[in-house]
Amino acid sequence: MLVACLAVVGQFDSAELREEIEQAPNPFGVVVDPDDVLRAMRVMLTGVAVLSITAVVFAVYAFRGHRPSRIGLAVLVPVMLVPSAVSGWAGLIPALLAVVGVVLLWSPASRDWFAAVGGGAAPARAVSTQRGDAMSNPTPPPGQEPQDPSGPPPPPQYGSGYGESQPPPPPPAYEPPPASDPQQGPAYPQGHPPYGSSGYDQPSPYPRKRPGIVTAAAVITMVMTVLTGLGWLLLGIFMVAGGDTIIDEVRDDPDLRADLDDGGITLSQLQDGITVFGVIALVIGVLMLLVVWPAIGVLRGSGAARIIVAVLAGICTLVGLFFTVFGGGTGIPWALTGLLVVILLFVGDAGSWFAGKKAGAV
Repeated sequence: MLVACLAVVGQFDSAELREEIEQAPNPFGVVVDPDDVLRAMRVMLTGVAVLSITAVVFAVYAFRGHRPSRIGLAVLVPVMLVPSAVSGWAGLIPALLAVVGVVLLWSPASRDWFAAVGGGAAPARAVSTQRGDAMSNPTPPPGQEPQDPSGPPPPPQYGSGYGESQPPPPPPAYEPPPASDPQQGPAYPQGHPPYGSSGYDQPSPYPRKRPGIVTAAAVITMVMTVLTGLGWLLLGIFMVAGGDTIIDEVRDDPDLRADLDDGGITLSQLQDGITVFGVIALVIGVLMLLVVWPAIGVLRGSGAARIIVAVLAGICTLVGLFFTVFGGGTGIPWALTGLLVVILLFVGDAGSWFAGKKAGAV
């Protein structure tokens, strides 16, 4: 937004911008001086530029664990949505991405991290195990103070009847388990492991809860896919159903007929081209809507769906860059969105969570 503001301010002295303001439609019929419009635009763009710089500073300090900066971002982003929405898709999509960033800043994991960096005590969370159990710190017995981690270890305490210094007798020798009877079931009761084995596994290195960045990547993919797919479908329906109307308008317009004659294109060829383009648009729309399926697979932890979404997001980024360079910046929303999805799928705890899903540990 800062770069866009500076780019527009740099064109204030150009005759093209003044001409566009003079020729802009005026639905209210009020005579407006172009100088007044330029002055108002300068004030508005300066304010947006200042807010953008402030947001960048807050983001840098929030990255370092500064909690007031996180609050500042939560306040600034909704304010900056207003000028972003006025500027159209080019400003709305980055603003929505900023909203996603603020939501992630207030996720439970982020709150714990800010509390730890700020010197506060992060809330205790259960440690997941491969069996799906939760292991937490045990509560000390009544009358016994909790152990200080920095102090010396407590003296060993043995069961009653052996005294304070006499160790307990050694465990009995291991005896092989009796053979199980098919009619009576296993030799050991269900839920009780045999002697010498542990009933608990080591803490799992995989996060049990789906990371917020994975959820954000899937949601962004589904939203952009549905919007783009529906747009292509509507365009295809219009081209296929309204091809005759377009041909009639071209036939009645001498200037358009002259342009076709200069290009050596007949009305029949134009109609065939409109029909083919409409069919292609319909196919693209259907394919775009089908991307919702692997996005749902990402929410379920499918590694294959993750790769498919990442590849499609990379293609979206390349196509967006192409239209950004050769289409007057129209591909910026898709380039930024595709790049963001790829990043969110491969940063933080995303890899560990997908690995845990593959291993069946989460």
